[in-house]
Amino acid sequence: MRVRVGLTLLLCAVLLGSASASSDEEGNQDESLDSKTSLSSDEPVKDHNTAGRVVAGQIFLDSEESELESPIQEEEDSLRSQEGESVAEEIRFLESPNPENKDYEEPKKVRKQALTAIEGTAHGEPCHFPFLFLDKEYDECTSDGREDGRLWCATTYDYKADEKWGFCETEEEAAKRRQMQEAEMMYQTGMKILNGSNKKSQKREAYRYLQKAAGMNHTKALERVSYALLFGDYLTQNIQAAKEMFEKLTEEGSPKGQT
Repeated sequence: MRVRVGLTLLLCAVLLGSASASSDEEGNQDESLDSKTSLSSDEPVKDHNTAGRVVAGQIFLDSEESELESPIQEEEDSLRSQEGESVAEEIRFLESPNPENKDYEEPKKVRKQALTAIEGTAHGEPCHFPFLFLDKEYDECTSDGREDGRLWCATTYDYKADEKWGFCETEEEAAKRRQMQEAEMMYQTGMKILNGSNKKSQKREAYRYLQKAAGMNHTKALERVSYALLFGDYLTQNIQAAKEMFEKLTEEGSPKGQT
């Protein structure tokens, strides 16, 4: 009886020891598994939930994409900057004078031509600009104060104080004006004789005055003389001379030249 009880106790002790060992082994396995699944505090953490996209068959995370976009953006900025410089350089080239371009002309400074007063009280003296007339300064010739519209200038600053002036004409313009005045006098004299007498000799004298006026390009004298030469009235007939006069009248726009 004692022997059976002892065996029973021994068996219980063995079973208890075996259960304890099994429990310790399972604990050790759990600890080992936990240690394997846990990360070292020194190892950097990667976020596997970070969104990404596929580019040319390669997956790029946001961080990698930003690293990729950075040089691309820099390259685009560089190209844009180069394009801007190229356009600016082209504009400068177009605006800059091109010595090889024969059609290019450098801007010339416009300088007012020195005018010499003709006739008046200061013939031959240079015009003075500006000059004062009726409390107003003039930087160029004026027709103010004249009924005939002729341009004039003062040769000193204050016209009222000095009354020195002359017409604004070149010598050529003055000569042409004097010629036209003389031609007008010849024409008026010839027409006065022509209308004042019926004598043939007087009419021939009248046409001599008209011929002189026509020689000075007096339009009305040219018209009368051209017809007289064409028909031989009071002048020796000269068709060629008449034709030349008609051509000159046509150039001047006279309707008589179309005859």
